[in-house]
Amino acid sequence: MIPSLVAALVISLAGNFYVIATRDQDTKQVTEDTDVTKTSKALQASENVTASATASLIQKGAQNTLVIQAQDLSRLSGAECYQVWLLFDGKPTRAGTFIANDDGHGGVIHSIPADAKFDTVAITIEPDNDSQTPKGPIILSTNL
Repeated sequence: MIPSLVAALVISLAGNFYVIATRDQDTKQVTEDTDVTKTSKALQASENVTASATASLIQKGAQNTLVIQAQDLSRLSGAECYQVWLLFDGKPTRAGTFIANDDGHGGVIHSIPADAKFDTVAITIEPDNDSQTPKGPIILSTNL
């Protein structure tokens, strides 16, 4: 009878160890797969601009994503578009282009390298979607 009890105890301990180890892995996996909003801020409108927007910086694992959501945007003409810029010490880097829908809503989702440095997010109106540096006026911006 004692050998049977010892065997049952060993099996029980092995089962408990397996459950604990699996639970820790599941928790780690859920944490790695969860989006974490690092910051979310309203962009400030420039003078005579009625549009508004929100910039959210979301982290998933080691990847950062910038999400811009804008509303009350003006209709643009021709090839004009809205361009999002990340600025660091005044130097711009493109972070997506979009055109607003008929209701004035628009936005962009842009992946950002983990080592990217920026302190400001800005939206401009550009003459086309080929601008490598801002040509149009900044209509919305915020420090991040």
